[in-house]
Amino acid sequence: MAARPWFQVRYSSWTHAGAGWTAAGSAQGRRDAAIRILHLSDTHAHYETMQNLNAIVPRTGADVIALTGDNCSATVKHVPREWNKWPGQLMLSVPGNHDEEDTFAHLTNWVTETPWFEMLDDVLFVGVDERQAFRRGCVSLPARPPDGCAGVAVLCHRPPEERVLEWVCAVCPKQPVLWLHGHEHPTGHHDPEWEARCRVGSFECSRSKVTSAADTCRGNGQTIRWRGGRFTQYRVERPRT
Repeated sequence: MAARPWFQVRYSSWTHAGAGWTAAGSAQGRRDAAIRILHLSDTHAHYETMQNLNAIVPRTGADVIALTGDNCSATVKHVPREWNKWPGQLMLSVPGNHDEEDTFAHLTNWVTETPWFEMLDDVLFVGVDERQAFRRGCVSLPARPPDGCAGVAVLCHRPPEERVLEWVCAVCPKQPVLWLHGHEHPTGHHDPEWEARCRVGSFECSRSKVTSAADTCRGNGQTIRWRGGRFTQYRVERPRT
């Protein structure tokens, strides 16, 4: 499937027009709004993990579900259709190094085709596949952020990279940035990680890392809250025993 040009991407309440943005709804984001972001990653189509997530996701009350890659295995090539039933205002996903071109083919109400840009209240969500877009240099944000944008959340399978943060911060230099990722599976450490201040070169962001198929806790995740102009860790999500 041919990559879709970034400037044709539709936004949840915004549309890019030329070098700027126009609002399809309110001209200002709700700066006092609280947004809950449920971060999941690296499910690897593990059966117990998938079953536990089906039970965990509905009870989190998340506004946004953010899935950051590695969702298939050697025998399971697609994310299940059942995930279309998960509640949430925005359902967002980016591929990992184990995913294939049609891994998300069954997700009909998710945003999956990278690069994508979505706005919810006053947060701009950006989904990238660093294996493709940035190496070719074919993707860019518009010259300025959308009106009312107070924060940026980046979904990417791998840990923060300076070249990507430079790309985001050039357009949104004053907005706090949240980086959501998976990929790394360190031995002996499987709980979700949270860094309120992660330094990457000359840039800074908050960082969330999740391995949902961790062998010590199949089906874990992490909820991050956006409120008052800040991203904070809200809680670690685990299956009930």
